[in-house]
Amino acid sequence: MLHKLEVAVSILLATGLAVNGAVVLNCARDVDSANDEMCNRPVHSTTTPPIPLPTSTCNSTATPTPYQTINFSNTSWIWTGENPTAGGANPIGLRSFRKNVSTPCENDKCARCATIIAAVDNDYQLYVNGLSVGNGSGWDLAGVHYVPLREQDNVFAFAGINVPPGGPAGFVAKILVHYSDGSTDSIGTDETWRTLPRDTSALSWTSPNFDDSAWGRAKSQGPTANGASLWGAPKLPPALSLADARWIWTSDVNVGDATAPVGTRFFRTTHNVNGTKRAVCATAVIDAYVS
Repeated sequence: MLHKLEVAVSILLATGLAVNGAVVLNCARDVDSANDEMCNRPVHSTTTPPIPLPTSTCNSTATPTPYQTINFSNTSWIWTGENPTAGGANPIGLRSFRKNVSTPCENDKCARCATIIAAVDNDYQLYVNGLSVGNGSGWDLAGVHYVPLREQDNVFAFAGINVPPGGPAGFVAKILVHYSDGSTDSIGTDETWRTLPRDTSALSWTSPNFDDSAWGRAKSQGPTANGASLWGAPKLPPALSLADARWIWTSDVNVGDATAPVGTRFFRTTHNVNGTKRAVCATAVIDAYVS
């Protein structure tokens, strides 16, 4: 029996870039939800600026593993607690949230990169190790961000903004840390996150060197599950866009042919990273069509 089968692949590659003798990272991502039945509006697309990275001490290269899904399970919406009533009205303005994550490099297991999903009522700006890596708005549809990490100690900082005329305010995020041995860890928003109940715009609070020990703890506005919060669980965007990918097959099938020979066909691609960069990690999304 003859079939027609085509394959499309989209790959996100995070790389390191050497600039003026320092090793930094650069990672780009594109999320296109135009064809996603879960939503009718685009999500934010951002390019991650360089993130400083110390000299590598990890001898292991990342182990390829099946894509691990990420969702908002075991997370809570959080805010500053200025209003002690969960889901209650809060002052307008910017509020800061920080999470320090230490992952010691042991037995060639080192942090490589992270997948981050986040939503907010109303706007947010995301910082990793002091640099802005993305932004988003709205509580009903999450934004997704792919960022390279330092191998051991990383600081995730979110600026949440409650815009006029004010009202309820909440922020939720899940961070999936990918390690060089193929394993992962997840960190969700909860009451262990640090925050201040005032505008911190004048402080260098996004820096990994900033001392947040005097900050208070975030206050839960309710879990994402079971309708226990005002906002519930945000919808998830696609993992990666296929907008720039092209359907391909072997040369024995012409464009427009209705059928293709049965059997297995193999496809390979090599991405050469130039001398000023080193690959950190990659995410690949593959789709296949059979008719």
